[in-house]
Amino acid sequence: MVEQSEKGLPVRYPEFAKRVQEAMESQKLTVRKVQARLKITYEMARRYTLGQAMPRQPKLEALAKLLHVDPVVLQFGETAGTSQRSSGKLRKVEPDEDKPTIEEAMHFFAVFEKLNRLDRADTMSFMENLVSLSTAAKAGTTNHSK
Repeated sequence: MVEQSEKGLPVRYPEFAKRVQEAMESQKLTVRKVQARLKITYEMARRYTLGQAMPRQPKLEALAKLLHVDPVVLQFGETAGTSQRSSGKLRKVEPDEDKPTIEEAMHFFAVFEKLNRLDRADTMSFMENLVSLSTAAKAGTTNHSK
């Protein structure tokens, strides 16, 4: 689901925006300071904080360094095999073999973002079908009529 911001621009990365805002707050940084230190426009820095844009890898790494957070955590959040917050405390989470590792997700994203729009749409459709078939196979209800 894509939310709309007050100006009607799509909010595509709400969780990313939340992590950016929290890190900016903890570092006492404003949008202007982020803009100046990353050498980007004010509007682009603002879009990061609103979840309307996701920086490309070099800017993401620079933003993470500025915010004193791991770039992977900034982009994807805390995930399996890393610490997660629970009641304000950090706890260790065991990796889930059925979920991708951070490295797998980053590799997939790096390849995926190089595709053109139509190829991305085809890839997403293929993946959704693959997940449906896999889920059905696990449940023992494989439908081969598709």
